[in-house]
Amino acid sequence: MSYTLRTFGGLTLSRVGAEVALAENRRKPLALLELLAGGGERGMTRDKLAAYLWPEGEPEKVRGVLKQTLYTLRQELAEPALILGETELRLNPALIDVDLWTFERLSAAGDSAGDVAIYLLKFLDGVH
Repeated sequence: MSYTLRTFGGLTLSRVGAEVALAENRRKPLALLELLAGGGERGMTRDKLAAYLWPEGEPEKVRGVLKQTLYTLRQELAEPALILGETELRLNPALIDVDLWTFERLSAAGDSAGDVAIYLLKFLDGVH
C-alpha cells in the first residue's frame, strides 16, 4: 500500500509514512478519489465523475478538466497506476487502502465491533 484514503471523520489522503500535500483549495482531486472509492471494484464512468464534480459545466470543457485533474493526481502522487481504466475508472486496491472498503468488508463478515469502531466517525465529516 502506498496511500491511505480516510473518508470517516473527514476526507484525507496520506502516503504511508508521510502526509501528502494536497492543499485545502484542492478539494476536487480528493473528492474524485472519494467518488472512485465509493465506486469500489466497478468504478465509475468519466461522464458520471464529471457530472458529480462539475455539474454546471459544459460537457466538453468538463471532460478536459477531468482529464487534467486525473493527470495532475497521477503526477503529484507519483503513482500512474493509482487510478485504473480508461472509460470506467477505479482505484487500484494494491496501491491504496480506503477505510470505506474496510468498513464494507467488516460489515459483510459480520464484524460488528470493527464496524462500530469505524462508524463512530462521521462519513465525510466537514466535506461539502
